[in-house]
Amino acid sequence: SVDGQPITDQTSKTFSNQLPSNAVQSISVIEGAPPAEYGGKTSLVINVTTRSGLGITRPTGSVTTSYGSFGPSPGSINLSYGGKTWGNFFEIDGLNTGRFLDSPEFSVFHDKGNEQNVFDRVDRQFSKKDSVHLDLNYSRSWFQTPNTYDNLNVRNVVSGGDTANPTFANVGNADQRSKIVTFDIAPTYTRVIGSNAVFTFGPSIRKDSYDYYPSNNPLADRGPANLQTSSITQARALTDAGVYTNISYVKGINTSKAGLQYSQTYLREHDGLGIVDPAYN
Repeated sequence: SVDGQPITDQTSKTFSNQLPSNAVQSISVIEGAPPAEYGGKTSLVINVTTRSGLGITRPTGSVTTSYGSFGPSPGSINLSYGGKTWGNFFEIDGLNTGRFLDSPEFSVFHDKGNEQNVFDRVDRQFSKKDSVHLDLNYSRSWFQTPNTYDNLNVRNVVSGGDTANPTFANVGNADQRSKIVTFDIAPTYTRVIGSNAVFTFGPSIRKDSYDYYPSNNPLADRGPANLQTSSITQARALTDAGVYTNISYVKGINTSKAGLQYSQTYLREHDGLGIVDPAYN
């Protein structure tokens, strides 16, 4: 849950792009039985609050970069600025590395990848009771599928496949790659009701577009026996759109909370495959 927006999809590197860590102000963890507002998933709940520029009258920011032995070169720039009734926090970062995913071999090869993140949070306080903030996030990642030794110097049939003596040749190394593009838009309206209650309303939309690319020479995608027989391509899009609203009431030692949540998931997939194992059928 990011600033109240429920995000229940997997956000690991191979499924979706994550919120940039430099945009996080605080994290709280809810273990055990989740509260009703998180009842859609019966697992660990991570509550994330992002950084805000509200009240920061003097622009404040930082620039960081580093380099590691595996070739990663991350860098980031963030800036907070605002006034008493408004604020903006902006963050942009990137990563380029030769070990983007976990390699199946001790020697790492064909494991390059890069990622770019842009995050912006805008806050506006209209009065002592009414305020709104808007989260905007765009992320893009591109990475290779790590090879094993079986994916190097692949031999396959290049001619005469329907004859008794087909011609085998080296068709090169497997070169499978992926690209993920994510965007997220989430405005939130908050109103203080009296001295004991708070009302919150927030629509949101989040989309992940995933593309999987086979090797330029499809014959190089042939794997060991009984492991990979096809060259595969995929274009997948997952869109989550919804709205949530709740009201919290605190009186003495008693706290009550009620709300509604509606969401719709749109999934589109386009898959293609070609048999590249001459002995498959």
